[in-house]
Amino acid sequence: MRKEHDSLGIQSVPQTAYYGIHTVRACSNFPAVSSVNDRELIKNFLRVKLACARANQKAGRWDDKRVPLAIVKACQDLLAHFEEYEDEFAIPAIQGGAGTSTNMNVNEVVANRAIELLGGQKGDYQLVN
Repeated sequence: MRKEHDSLGIQSVPQTAYYGIHTVRACSNFPAVSSVNDRELIKNFLRVKLACARANQKAGRWDDKRVPLAIVKACQDLLAHFEEYEDEFAIPAIQGGAGTSTNMNVNEVVANRAIELLGGQKGDYQLVN
């Protein structure tokens, strides 16, 4: 297990997980719900993240030019091999916050895959957050 922290405290996250603390919290907030978000919804979130990374890269928004490349590659990998990562998108379909938990789940998975591509360890959000 790795320890991640946010403004609410510390949570344990499985070492191999691409998701992070926000996903752990969301799943514990909705424990009785068994159906997760539709895979096409998650893929569309990934497409939006990919487009945003490309737009911000083109606009020169990153000091470290490796970061947007890693985010683009992470999104492409997650889309191309979605079945391998599908369990990382564990947010219940019924949730509060108008989809905030789903958005954060996708952000965590993309960030941790990008961190891995940069040679870092999952949860090292100093590389990609």
